Amino acid sequence: MLKRQINNIMISVNKRAVAVLNEVKDKCDKLNVEYVKLGNGAHIFNFSEANFDGGIYLSRVCMGDLCQISQSVVKARIAAQSGSVDLEMLEVETQEPIIGCMAAQYAGWSIKVKKLNDEGKKKTYFKCMGSGPARSIALKEKKLFEEIKYKDTHNQGVLVLETSQMPDEGVAEYVAEKCGIEPKNVYLCYAPTACLSGSIQISARIVETSIHKFLELGINPEWIVSGTGNCPVAPVAKDDFKAMGWTNDCIIFAGNVTLNMDVDASEEGELKKLVEKCPSNTSPSYGKPFAQVFKDAGGDFYKIDPGMFAPAKITVINRLTGNVFEKGDLNPTALDFS
Repeated sequence: MLKRQINNIMISVNKRAVAVLNEVKDKCDKLNVEYVKLGNGAHIFNFSEANFDGGIYLSRVCMGDLCQISQSVVKARIAAQSGSVDLEMLEVETQEPIIGCMAAQYAGWSIKVKKLNDEGKKKTYFKCMGSGPARSIALKEKKLFEEIKYKDTHNQGVLVLETSQMPDEGVAEYVAEKCGIEPKNVYLCYAPTACLSGSIQISARIVETSIHKFLELGINPEWIVSGTGNCPVAPVAKDDFKAMGWTNDCIIFAGNVTLNMDVDASEEGELKKLVEKCPSNTSPSYGKPFAQVFKDAGGDFYKIDPGMFAPAKITVINRLTGNVFEKGDLNPTALDFS
């Protein structure tokens, strides 16, 4: 484990993500991505109209490019409640699941930027969830980063914003301040949930949701070695609320994850208990569409059972013993895209 930890310290998720965005900048026309450089030098990438390849690039940025993300050759025929539909499938693989998923991809930074209004009072004018590598510089989620023992010290920061509002210089300066870097070294990508790249980047979180659930259950993060997952890509909804429901439902009812772990035989009993608690169907809220659960919670994410944010099925392979632990079931018929 020590060797892996030492290697992880050398990985800069922000440096890797900037390299991906430099590729995107050279392929904007091909990917249907808009690039703008602001007056303070900050770099803005609009993925709102990106095509499928553009969505994969956005997902790679979220994970600090510590992944392989691809579109399955064959679509999945889903017998959803709303009628049978052919959906694209996304396949995700990572050899650095803790850093790629939790230090980069996890949407754990609540962005709130204020400015003076006409009355001379500060008022929030830009608000959204932020995911991506810059989180590992800002370290706003102190407890998480202490648990996974990772920090990025790169002088460039990349953040992905789930919004249709273009971030301005004020937003870039806010991120720069929190990261302790220059605004010219800030890279902001944005797209709403209700667009193709929004659907893709959420399906690409399939491995991340399993790891986050395991961490919430108290697993030793050093056990987790690598991960693979597949998940259908939700159809593009007409608004962000419906898109939030459809995209999360694809993970909850049809997401499938396999994790490789190194767990001593003496601790396999604990591992088995954790696996049994990991799938989404262990949540008392399971069965309802996510949008309905969110509505029942009064639109407050913090009132939703966090155990619901997990794949439908989880398989864990213990490399030290060869034992396999599996729990959960794929339930695509629970999907409703009406």
